[in-house]
Formats: sequence, structure tokens, C-alpha cells
Amino acid sequence: MLQQSDTVFAVQTTAIYEALQAQKKVIVLKRSSYERQQHIFDHSNLHLVDTEEEFIDALAQEVDTESKTEYFAPFEKECFLKLL
Repeated sequence: MLQQSDTVFAVQTTAIYEALQAQKKVIVLKRSSYERQQHIFDHSNLHLVDTEEEFIDALAQEVDTESKTEYFAPFEKECFLKLL
């Protein structure tokens, strides 16, 4: 589902990291515990919004395809089997 999406809208979830790694636009609503992820607030594809107008502006922003971020390494089956 993430690969088919252009934009992810969230408050606080690890899906934010998955979306940024997949070079998707991420819009975070500034509510609840969103500040727990402040270490990624400077990411070019992450937009913090508080109002409907900010949300609409964020939707209009282009995705930075030059931004390469890796939060999750690919699954290595052999390494996993060795751990077992």
C-alpha cells in the first residue's frame, strides 16, 4: 500500500520512517505525541501541519527524490536463520 501512495498523513507511527525511506511525502499533524519524532523534523519530505491551510500547502509540495534515507535495512534471511 505504501508503494502505491504519494503521501502519508500521520500523527505518530513508525510508518513515517517507512514512508520517508520510500521517498514519500509525509505530513504530520502536530497533535498528541508527535514531538517524539523531532529528530526527523528537518527531513525535506516531512511537513508538520497544524491547520487545514498548512495541510493543503504541504500537499502541494514536491517530493525531494534526491533525499536518500535508510531507517530499516533489508531483511537478511541467512542472518536471521543463524540467530535461531
